[in-house]
Amino acid sequence: MRERRGKRSATSVFLERAFRYFDVASALSFGSSPMSGTILAPTAQDYNAMPDRSAMAAVDTLFGLVADLWPLIHRLASLVDVKRNMEKQELASPGHEKANNMRSDFETNTSSIELALHQWIPKIPA
Repeated sequence: MRERRGKRSATSVFLERAFRYFDVASALSFGSSPMSGTILAPTAQDYNAMPDRSAMAAVDTLFGLVADLWPLIHRLASLVDVKRNMEKQELASPGHEKANNMRSDFETNTSSIELALHQWIPKIPA
């Protein structure tokens, strides 16, 4: 959907975001990685295409008060494949440099996500 040029309708913006929402939710539920490999935060153009996102303009109609948390949840869901590949590599060649690098990357990513989750504070509309 992102590849089309020009102005996108409010419906296409909403449907793309809904797909990504359910993609991540199902990935977390089934222990898989999201099909959507990239995290797309809504752009200003997307918000302009969405008239009256909700009764309270500060609350996203799809994500509610956690719209800014969703990229973190996507990153968390994406770690499933990284962990599987790392474990597969460790079993195939324990102590190998590639396996050690993969573990180091995995630990860095998980620490980064954990820190961001601890620091996240919902933006409550006034």
